[in-house]
Amino acid sequence: MKPEIRPSRTKLIPISSAPSVKITDTKLIVRDRSNIYFISKDQIKYCVSDSNYSTIHLQSGKKIMSSKCLKHIASNLHAPKFKRIHSKYLININFLEKIEITNKKACMQGGDVLPISRARFKDIITSLTQINNHSKIKI
Repeated sequence: MKPEIRPSRTKLIPISSAPSVKITDTKLIVRDRSNIYFISKDQIKYCVSDSNYSTIHLQSGKKIMSSKCLKHIASNLHAPKFKRIHSKYLININFLEKIEITNKKACMQGGDVLPISRARFKDIITSLTQINNHSKIKI
């Protein structure tokens, strides 16, 4: 006599229908063509936009490409430590080493230098001084 096969009560979601970017309290879940990455928000140095795609740069030096635009990723990384410095760049201020005021550049740990847009420059300086509770920086 063959054992009776009962249907499973759990519903399986195919990978193709899983969202490509999702957030939990401490992790960003990013899906590409062949993998699903669970990225700690503390490991994200910065994100770069390339039209409708984004590249997430990690502290380890690894780069992960997502099929979502930077606006979508930025809305999921709503922590105050993530700042949009340019239409193409979103940075984690914990990895910011310095800001070159004359050149309007953000120097990140590891030697990456990213441009800061003219429109966002004063807002970035203001928000960074408010975070650190220092006196206002004159530009």
